[in-house]
Amino acid sequence: MKTIIITMVCLCFAYSGAYAQEDIKAEKYENPQWYWVVKVDFAPGKINRAKEIIENYFMKAGADAGVPGPAMVMEMSSGEYDMVFVWHMKDGIEGMNWKTSPEDVKWLSSMSKIAGDQEKAQALWEEYESYIVKSDADLARKVW
Repeated sequence: MKTIIITMVCLCFAYSGAYAQEDIKAEKYENPQWYWVVKVDFAPGKINRAKEIIENYFMKAGADAGVPGPAMVMEMSSGEYDMVFVWHMKDGIEGMNWKTSPEDVKWLSSMSKIAGDQEKAQALWEEYESYIVKSDADLARKVW
């Protein structure tokens, strides 16, 4: 076992030395696919109501507005978060330059229509947010 580890370390040094001798060239990713990964921890006993709001309002508003929802939604079975939402950023990181994007405007308009009016939509958003204990978001690039 010790021999295998020593051999692997030597190979790593040999590889890194050979790579360092090559000329460094500027290189962009070919067709990068960027994702926004949002991890959410809901207050105890509130995940079911949060999922109701997501399914009955948020997802329906997205469908009505023609705005895509998350590429993937996962309910976690371990760890500190309850759900993970993975959003494909169709415009890549350029999409992060919007304070309020045209898709946001469409979605908010549909959300107001589905909820009954803008105040009811705002109340639902605030209710949903009140169930969140904490959340983290990360930017990720698809590799495969």
